[in-house]
Amino acid sequence: NGHITDRFSTLIRPEEKIDAFIENLTGITNDMLSTAPSVETVLPRILSFLGDYILVGHNVSFDVNFLYDACVNQEQPPLKNDFIDTMRISRKLYPDLAHHRLQ
Repeated sequence: NGHITDRFSTLIRPEEKIDAFIENLTGITNDMLSTAPSVETVLPRILSFLGDYILVGHNVSFDVNFLYDACVNQEQPPLKNDFIDTMRISRKLYPDLAHHRLQ
């Protein structure tokens, strides 16, 4: 009914430091990640939150690939959620746009 019923948000500490390009792109710094939980710690919570829901997001295929790889690397069952990528929809509906950023 158009109401947010729950949220899940977390940073995940990567195994390696992120470079300046990623810091500038995302606004996320190595300092912010230094106290974030590891993927081993947080992946079960993420998967529990996602359940078997359809995932919807802008360029969500990028995120789904990370989640799929994390599941494989952590010896979890592979991510099987269907997903809808609104960036792909934008590209189909507005092929002449110079870019398809969320804003």
